[in-house]
Amino acid sequence: MSESLEKENHCIGLKERIEFNQDFKLDWHDKDEIRDGYQLKWIGKDYARLQSGMMTETVIIPNNEHNNKEENKNSKNLFFTGDNLEVLRHLQNAYANTIDMIYIDPPYNTGKEDFAYNDKFEFSDEKLKEMLGFTDEEIKRLHTINGRSSHSAWLTFMYPRLKIAKKLLSISGVIFISIDDNEQANLKLLCDEIFNESNYIGTIIWQTATDNNKSQISSEHEYVLCYAKDIKEQDEWYINSQKANRILEKYLEIKNEETDIKKIRKILKKWINENRQELSGVTHYNYIDERGVYYPGNSANTKPGGYMFDILHPRTHKICSKPENGYRWTESTFWDAEKIGDVEWGIDEKIIPKIKKRIETATELLKSTYYEDNRFWTKYLTNLFGCKIFNNPKSVNLIKRFLNFTTSKNDIILDFFAGSASTAHAVMQLNAEDEGERQYIMVQLPEVTKDDSEAKKVGFNTIDEISRKRIELSANKIKQEINADIDYGYKHYYVKEVDVNTINKIEEFDPTFTKLIANNMVQEFDNEFSKGKDVIFTTWLVADGYKLDNKVEIIDFEGYKAHYIDNSLLYLIDTNWNCNQTKQLLNLIGERKLNINTIIVYGYSFTLESLKELEIAVKQNFDNRIQIEKRY
Repeated sequence: MSESLEKENHCIGLKERIEFNQDFKLDWHDKDEIRDGYQLKWIGKDYARLQSGMMTETVIIPNNEHNNKEENKNSKNLFFTGDNLEVLRHLQNAYANTIDMIYIDPPYNTGKEDFAYNDKFEFSDEKLKEMLGFTDEEIKRLHTINGRSSHSAWLTFMYPRLKIAKKLLSISGVIFISIDDNEQANLKLLCDEIFNESNYIGTIIWQTATDNNKSQISSEHEYVLCYAKDIKEQDEWYINSQKANRILEKYLEIKNEETDIKKIRKILKKWINENRQELSGVTHYNYIDERGVYYPGNSANTKPGGYMFDILHPRTHKICSKPENGYRWTESTFWDAEKIGDVEWGIDEKIIPKIKKRIETATELLKSTYYEDNRFWTKYLTNLFGCKIFNNPKSVNLIKRFLNFTTSKNDIILDFFAGSASTAHAVMQLNAEDEGERQYIMVQLPEVTKDDSEAKKVGFNTIDEISRKRIELSANKIKQEINADIDYGYKHYYVKEVDVNTINKIEEFDPTFTKLIANNMVQEFDNEFSKGKDVIFTTWLVADGYKLDNKVEIIDFEGYKAHYIDNSLLYLIDTNWNCNQTKQLLNLIGERKLNINTIIVYGYSFTLESLKELEIAVKQNFDNRIQIEKRY
C-alpha cells in the first residue's frame, strides 16, 4: 500500500504498523536458542512470523443486496470472499478467543498445481534487511519461495494463518486440519510449535477410495490433525452411538408391525447379523423386553476390590453367586435399577444378576481411524449442481462427526479454506438434526476457475461463487428433508485492497482546505456492492472489536445518518454535518435518549469549522465524559 513503513497508511484510519508478538521478540533476541534448540526451520520462517503480527491493509465490503434478503438479513452466519490471511487479520480483534472449532482443508503440496506460494512480499528488500537483519544472500533465498510449491513455501504460507487461527480459538476450542503424506510430518512439527505439542490431541487416519495406481504402497488414506487451544480445558469426548441409533430405529420399525417380544428379537437379531460389519461395536444390543432394546452388562469388577454384598434371588430367596473381584456397581445402584425393571435375573441364584444397559445410553468415542469412500460426495455434489462442478469435496459426514464430538449447540465454527463449503453444509445439517444454533464463518479466495472446467462452462467464474451456491442448494435440500427452523442464510462480505487512486487522494488530502464536497473521501470507497460509508463503518466496526452480528442502530440527525452501537459508541462517517446536527446530538445526550462514551469521526467528511464546533460543544456540555476520536 505504501512505499515505506515511515509513510502513514491513511486508509480509513487504520495505521500501517507491525505488531511483533511476544514469541517473535523472545525468539529473535535469543539467537543461540533459535540456532541450537529443537525446532522446525525453513527458508522464510522469520518472514512468516513477521506476517503473523501485521495489521491488514484491506477493507471489508458488505454485499448489501445479498445481506438484505429476507433469508439473510438476520443471519449470524458469515461468508468472506478474499485472501484468508487478510480476513483472519480483520477477525482477530472482534473474534479473538471466541471460535469453538476450526476445520480447514488447506491446499496440499503435491508439487503439481494444488499449491504455489503467492502471498505478496509486503516490504521492500531494504526494509526486510532492517527489520530481520537479513543479508543480501538471505533476501535472495527468501525470494526463491515465491511462486514455488516447495516445503519452505508451503510452511511460510501456513504459519501466519495458523498463528492467527490460534488467537481466534476459544480457551476450549479445537482445530482439525486435513492433510496428506506430502506435508503431514512438517504440519505436525509446525502445529507443535504454534499450538504447543502438549495440546496435540491426536491424528485421525481417514481411509478413502481405493488407489489403483502402481506403486510400492497403495495410498488410500489422508490425515486429520487435531490440536486444542488448551488441552486442560477439554472434557472427555463421547457422543450417543450413531450405530446404536440405527438399531433403535430398526427396532421401532419392527415394533410397528409386530407385538410379540420374542418375534421382535428374532427379527432384530437377524437384521443385526446381516449388518454386523456396519454395526461393529454395538451388535450385542440384541435383547428385547417391554421397555425396549438392551444388553445385560457385565457385573464383575475388572480387578480385585469391587463391591461385595448379598443379593437375594427373587424366586429362590437364596443369596446369588458373586463375581470373584466383586460387583462393579454399588448396592444402591443395583436396587435402583431393579425398581425400574433394569435387572437381568438368572433362572436361579447360581447365575450372577446383571444390570441391563439400555441402547439409548450407548456412547461412542472419536476413534483414530475412519472409513468413508469420498467418491460419494463427489457424486453428491454432481447431483446437487447437475454437473461435475468440484473435484474431491470433503465429507460432510466426517466434518459433522467432528462437530458432534467437539461443539455445543450455540458454538461458532470457522473454515478459512472453505472450498466447496462442506463445513457450512455440515453445520446446517447438524443444526437441523439436533435443533442447534451453531454459526459458521466461511472464507474463500476468489480463485478463478479453469477455462476448460465444467464450472466455467455453467457460469461459475470463481471458486467462492461455487461455495456460496453450494450453501444455498444444500440449505434447500436440508429444508426439504428435515423440516427444521434453523438459520439457512448467511451474510456476505468481500475483503479487498483499497484502490491505489483512493490511497493517493487520501494521502494527499489537506484537512485545512474545505473543498471536501468536491473531493468526497467517503464516495472514494463506493463500489458495486455497497456505499463507501458502509465499507468504512464495517471495517472500523470489526477493527474496534465488534462482531458483525452486533446490533447496529441508525440514528437520524435531521437527515444525517449515524451508526450507534453497544449503547456507547457513535460513528459519524458521512458528509454534511452542521451545527443543527450538533445541537440535536447534545439534546439527545442531555435528555438521556442516547448514552455515548465515544464519538468516532471520519475526519475527511468534516470541515474544520464543523469539527471544531462539535469538539467545543461536547467538551463544554459534558466535560471529558465523552471522547471524540478523529480518524483520517
